[in-house]
Amino acid sequence: MDNAVTTNSTVTGVASIRIPKEIAKITICGAFQLTVTDIMKWIPPTEEQRKNLKDILCIDVEILE
Repeated sequence: MDNAVTTNSTVTGVASIRIPKEIAKITICGAFQLTVTDIMKWIPPTEEQRKNLKDILCIDVEILE
């Protein structure tokens, strides 16, 4: 690269970094836990769906928000 190319290049934006906020925890059979953050696309289950997940599949959904 020559000097003209390096001096004319500019930075157009800066990326920002933040810690994702936890909005839910999903526990499968008490052994495996998934954390849902606000970065993920997630639709919270209804109370009836949460009850069915717990009774039929042994999946606990804890909504933190």
